[in-house]
Amino acid sequence: MRTFVKLLLIAAVALLVIKLWPLVIFLLGAMGLVLAFAGGLLSLVLGGLLTVATAGLSVLLVLAVVLAPLWITVLAVMGIVALARGSTPRTP
Repeated sequence: MRTFVKLLLIAAVALLVIKLWPLVIFLLGAMGLVLAFAGGLLSLVLGGLLTVATAGLSVLLVLAVVLAPLWITVLAVMGIVALARGSTPRTP
């Protein structure tokens, strides 16, 4: 290729890049905005799920504490009965 044609081609590409530069900046900004929105939405969803899970575990813990007098007594009675029966095998 001749030098003049090379320079003309480089000038044409440079003009094209300068002409399309605002579009490139706009597209990069739009992609950044979409990624930021998706990240924020993902963090909200995960935060909501963790909040629901924490609330569920809290309810289960409170239920276990409230019912503790009942189930601790049942476990103690079952243990005493098992101890009183002994370890002799039963014959059917």
